[in-house]
Amino acid sequence: MVRQGTQRIIGGIFLFIGVTILLNSFSGITGFVVFEGTDVKFGFYAAVWFFVSGILLFTSTLSAPSYTRHRESRLERLFVKDRKNVVRINDFKGNLINEGLEHLEPAHKALKDIGNLYRNYKEDFGKPEAVKLFRTILEPYIEAARLQIEDHAGQKVVKGTELYFVNKFLRIWDPKYNPLVHERVIPVLDKMEGKGYLRVRHYTTSSRADKINKVKVMGWEGSPRPLDQGKVFVELASNKILSQQEFIERHVINNPHLGESYVEFLVPENDIKAQTNPKNGLKEYYLDANSIHGKNPSYKIYSNVKVTKRA
Repeated sequence: MVRQGTQRIIGGIFLFIGVTILLNSFSGITGFVVFEGTDVKFGFYAAVWFFVSGILLFTSTLSAPSYTRHRESRLERLFVKDRKNVVRINDFKGNLINEGLEHLEPAHKALKDIGNLYRNYKEDFGKPEAVKLFRTILEPYIEAARLQIEDHAGQKVVKGTELYFVNKFLRIWDPKYNPLVHERVIPVLDKMEGKGYLRVRHYTTSSRADKINKVKVMGWEGSPRPLDQGKVFVELASNKILSQQEFIERHVINNPHLGESYVEFLVPENDIKAQTNPKNGLKEYYLDANSIHGKNPSYKIYSNVKVTKRA
């Protein structure tokens, strides 16, 4: 957006200069004089160059999209605040609420209306067909809600906010919604352990442990360090805690500072992979990168992080 605005300004300046030079070149006809003694031929060509360049710069921004393709789907937000800070649904497809309400309705009422709409579909078409039809209708709204909640990543879910209603909508209608990942629900972590989630332990240095706890991202420029082989090496937290020397010997580590501290956090069971260490033939666990920060693969932690320092 900023770049396009700058291009428009420069294009406008070039157009102004081009017109000015052109009028000045034919001052004998126009009577417009800024620079005296300017060669007519030179002035004409210079004016044409500035004029054409200005038009190209200015018009190129008019057809260019304001967002990248990835961002285009973010243009519609499912829940928005009005000027009175009332959260309303944004029915941008016009399929959920009455047109008379201009596709904006208080969020709490809209959620009830969506439920009523689904019940009407069941009565008219039967449950199997109703589920199929309703999922088709809700697909763009679910996508918008997923992107909106992604934009609020890390924020606390507070009742009555846009995030609160997005979260509520997805809990009801998105079969793939994972509240642990998307809501950062710290209080329920202990309840989730063992139910598709496992706690892992990552040995590191004391300074890196603090950074991991702060940014909840491993492997990018603002975090401890690039990922080794694009992976985060971990051990199951249920295993024995290794001393620093045991850790270095077991994993054939060259850095004498690694293992002076460790962090523990919860991850989906499916994220945990295993391989054989070619240096010693022992089995080791790792997490593949699950996100990109800048140009670097990274692993984003969605749970709390417990830091233990031994030095």
